[in-house]
Amino acid sequence: MTFKNIFKLEESNVHGFHPFTTDIEIGLYNRGLITVINDPVILKPWEVLIAKNCRILCFTAMGDTFYFDEGKAAVYFLNVQRAETEFVDRDVNRFFDEFLTIPGVMDKVLGSKRLEAALAYPKPLLKFGQCYITSPNECLGGSGDIETYTPGAFEIYIDLMAQTLNTNGKGVFSMKTANR
Repeated sequence: MTFKNIFKLEESNVHGFHPFTTDIEIGLYNRGLITVINDPVILKPWEVLIAKNCRILCFTAMGDTFYFDEGKAAVYFLNVQRAETEFVDRDVNRFFDEFLTIPGVMDKVLGSKRLEAALAYPKPLLKFGQCYITSPNECLGGSGDIETYTPGAFEIYIDLMAQTLNTNGKGVFSMKTANR
């Protein structure tokens, strides 16, 4: 299966393809399970953790992010609530067409079952540029229960999370200091 076989474009206010792919359109897919965006500066607040010259590829309904590190020529996953990164693949097209289409990845990483639960609760549908945000944030002691999620602007969420977890202002991201 390929990305286009599983993920259906539902909304976009930008026309065109992500510059690191040949055929993946920018937009919201599968009720917000994944949103592909092209924003060269959205990860700037995270540079102290992930490195400079990183470009976002997409984000999940729950606000986690996949990005391409140009210096390492690799795709990484950023768990935003935990300020943790993990290597995924070296090939962007293989990441979209193979990694994201694995059922276990769709459930455990993208949060397909959490999205279904949020929509059954019922929560408002996500729009392009939005993710579900829990209040309080899990990194600050929130439960992460579906009842605590509301749609919000991803670009604000990811910026605020970087500020929250970079508590000493010197580029040391810490769950321990954020939980004080």
